[in-house]
Amino acid sequence: MLREYFRNVGWLKEDGESLIGKSIIDEDKLEDYLIRLLKSPGPRRCISRFDVDLRLSPGVRFPLLDTVVGILEEIYRENDLDFDPANFIFEDNGNPVVTTSPDLTLIKFAPVKILVHGDQPTFIIIGRADNDNEWYIEPLHKAQIPLSSAVAIYSFRESRDSDKRIFKKIGEGEVRLEDGKYILKTMDDVTELDKVIYACETKAFDVKEVGRVIEGPAMDPRLSLAAALYAISELRRLGVPTALITSCDEEGLDRWAKLLSVTVDRWCTLDDIILESDLYDGSNLIGIDKIPAGSYVTSALISGLLSFGKGGVNSDLAKLAIEMTGDMNERGIDIVESTKAYCSRSCEHGIEEDAYYNILAGPMGNVGEAGDSLGICHVGIERATLKQLKNMVKSIIYYVIVMTEIVHDYSARRKYITLT
Repeated sequence: MLREYFRNVGWLKEDGESLIGKSIIDEDKLEDYLIRLLKSPGPRRCISRFDVDLRLSPGVRFPLLDTVVGILEEIYRENDLDFDPANFIFEDNGNPVVTTSPDLTLIKFAPVKILVHGDQPTFIIIGRADNDNEWYIEPLHKAQIPLSSAVAIYSFRESRDSDKRIFKKIGEGEVRLEDGKYILKTMDDVTELDKVIYACETKAFDVKEVGRVIEGPAMDPRLSLAAALYAISELRRLGVPTALITSCDEEGLDRWAKLLSVTVDRWCTLDDIILESDLYDGSNLIGIDKIPAGSYVTSALISGLLSFGKGGVNSDLAKLAIEMTGDMNERGIDIVESTKAYCSRSCEHGIEEDAYYNILAGPMGNVGEAGDSLGICHVGIERATLKQLKNMVKSIIYYVIVMTEIVHDYSARRKYITLT
């Protein structure tokens, strides 16, 4: 399967021939999918932990999940593949899981899984401030907002067009930090416990030498989510068993991945390889080969280091993945090793729970330009390049296919790495 697939998409050299260069990726559609995800609100716990979400009317999805389903429906329809959301996507403990097969036993024992997160930093309104039209808001864990920023306000409300209870935008405002307290100013009708998320215009523009740059709120994590959705659709077309697990509380609890660990324990085994895709801060991407300071990044990133207690990266597995980058570069997949010691909080349970999974930090993306002090996740306008997104898609597909074959080939498995 591997050689045939690489030959078909132009990633395989045959008898000294150069790469064909055929692309499986429609860049216009990939850009559209990312922009749609950026525009879809996904506050922490935007998916219910319960089978029946009492906050919403029956049959109503949260906007982010609705966007995910819509994107998958489009991709599968264009590839003449059936797609019944009930067979390929479900919610587990508040975490959406997308599969390449309705056979959940097959998915449970698929050797490679993909992990991203879908939520974004969130504030809640906690009470009125001293001035009219002003409210105190409190960050839910790691949420950060610059001193003066535009925000959007969301809540559960009855729909104007029907009697259904939905999750909708109810207002806009600005937030400032004053005497250590966040204050929201809004002229709209809001109440305590409504949710506040960062808002800015979502757009795409051209930059010389790097091509398309996309800008919007919550690039962390939507860049990785867009890459994973496109990749898992291609993997389903190829018949590769795998699952995309999406955390909807990565930006939330002090025990960062507490809600995610239940889902990972249910749908992964200790023999699995988990490709965890998230974003770095561009401000820290200095000195990495091929990524000079002050430039937008077009390469996918792979990390081989631990994260000082934040996550559990299997360093031997990372070494294997990094060794593969030479072959990937030859096949036209631009991926480089990142020297930053990092693993997403999505994987924090790998250290703190009894179970220790084989986690690989990558393929990753990043926010902003390399070395730019403003290129920080969660703060201000977040930007990323379409070329990096495309390389992340290719990298995810490559790693899932190659590592699936290594696990199935016992001799190769013994040669490269011990996975248990």
